[in-house]
Amino acid sequence: MWLGTGGAVFMYDRAAGVFKSDVFPEHVLPYTKSVRFIYEDKKKNLWFCDDKEGVIKVDESFTTFEHITINDFLPNNSVMSIVEDPKNGGLWFATQRGLLYIKEEGNYHKIFSLYDGIPGYIFNSPVQITDDNMVWWGNERGLVCYDAVKSWNEIGIKDVQPPVITSISVAGRPLCPGETLMPVSAPFMDEVFLSANDNNISFTFSALNYAVENTDLYEYCLEEYDKEWKTLMKGNQVSYTELPVGDYVFKVRAASNPAAIKAVRVVVAGSTSFIRWIVVLSVVVCCILIYFYSGLLGKYRRMKEYINKKTESSEENRKEKYQKSKMEEKTAMLIIGKLNECMEKDRLYLNPDLKLQDVAKVVKCNTGELSQVLNMFMNIGFTDYVNKYRIDEFIKRIQDKSASRYTLVSLSEQCGFSSRTSFFRSFKKFKGMSPAEYIKEHGIFIE
Repeated sequence: MWLGTGGAVFMYDRAAGVFKSDVFPEHVLPYTKSVRFIYEDKKKNLWFCDDKEGVIKVDESFTTFEHITINDFLPNNSVMSIVEDPKNGGLWFATQRGLLYIKEEGNYHKIFSLYDGIPGYIFNSPVQITDDNMVWWGNERGLVCYDAVKSWNEIGIKDVQPPVITSISVAGRPLCPGETLMPVSAPFMDEVFLSANDNNISFTFSALNYAVENTDLYEYCLEEYDKEWKTLMKGNQVSYTELPVGDYVFKVRAASNPAAIKAVRVVVAGSTSFIRWIVVLSVVVCCILIYFYSGLLGKYRRMKEYINKKTESSEENRKEKYQKSKMEEKTAMLIIGKLNECMEKDRLYLNPDLKLQDVAKVVKCNTGELSQVLNMFMNIGFTDYVNKYRIDEFIKRIQDKSASRYTLVSLSEQCGFSSRTSFFRSFKKFKGMSPAEYIKEHGIFIE
């Protein structure tokens, strides 16, 4: 009998009546300190699921040990349970990043996440197979059920159901069942009422069918807004922003079964009180502007003259400063070459406290020369120059599969940013969008 505890794994010898804890070799032992689930498959292989270190697979003779982690095929190293498919073979892994199905024959594996209709990422350890070959998992947001009665190859197109609306977001916030806008859960919603102020809506959906090919390719249309059906080439979410007042019908279908359509009515109601308030406020503002027009105009002219003089003076001072220390182009090119080399080779930008004088010391020039090169020859300030390298480093890191272990802020700190505000402001400046928008556009998953 095998027992997994918070400190070790024990094997109970019923014949001798003793517990043994020295059953694993030294190279496997560190990964069996917090085993919460043990499973034996039909081939007599034992699977030990650790809370943080992945899975240990042991053969029947207890001579071959295999440590499996996210570096192999697991989506997450915290595995809550394993169960064998009762009809089609293969194994189901319940992890903290979704359900994983693998077949060792043909090296086949597929991950089912929130995008496939799984209600939540957190699974409990218990898993149950009922007499009708249904597999049941306990999930943080309800039960997850899999029907293994039919072979995947036996399921036909005629059995494909319409996609299910898995979540609805209004003004960027996911709605929860029981709210005014969502009296029932998303799959059972027939209509959504929006105000003119909150007229941004997003739908997430899933075909909930993993047997038929192309059910994860969707087509959608918002009647009275879209002119025709559109194909969603990637993902399973559609958003509409700033919808005009009107009565619409959102429709979605799987590309492989255009006859099965899920429809939700969307009503955007106008706000007469809001319009009336805007009209009154506009009249008041106009009256104030007319009354103080002459005074405000005079102040504006005087301020404009003052700013122009100050700007001209600053520009003259700047030109005079660099003219006094005029640098030859050849010297500037040498400094630029050394500067780029030290940033790319030594990666100075990873230092969050990096200063102009630190870089000047490495490049072997004074701070005035380095500042002149950046501003006059490279047309960029020191801070922007360094942050551009940090943004490029961030993009490289999120493309690595290990990035899912970290948050955006944690990754930005690893790239040299000293604050969350500086990171988001710089990313928006160089990429024209927020980090979250960039990640979504490039299909990258990260917390």
